[in-house]
Amino acid sequence: MSSSESSEEEESFNTKRLQKALECLYDDITDSIHRVKVLRKKSKAIRSSLVVRELTKEAREIFNMTEASTKDIIDFWIPLWKDEGRITGRYIRLGEEAALLGLEPEKKIDLYDLYDRLDCLFV
Repeated sequence: MSSSESSEEEESFNTKRLQKALECLYDDITDSIHRVKVLRKKSKAIRSSLVVRELTKEAREIFNMTEASTKDIIDFWIPLWKDEGRITGRYIRLGEEAALLGLEPEKKIDLYDLYDRLDCLFV
């Protein structure tokens, strides 16, 4: 066996190992992409304002219910905030409910940020 034949066999062997490694990597990446898509769909469903979820103990005491949707909570608070004149455009000046959301009382918060904060009211 000459040295040129030996190097060709090593190259062929390395190419096969590399191809096998790339196939495994491709499978792993494809599987990961699929899992991310599934998780993304689940997270969108969870964050939907109409999905009813279980409330934390503190939230149950305030809303007098064990389960609610984000829409239910907003529908509960918006009339109170309007009556007290705490809504300015898309900003809301929070009162006592700020502590429930982990914020300082009398803090102004953007409505979109409020929606993100509401997740802490759910188990």
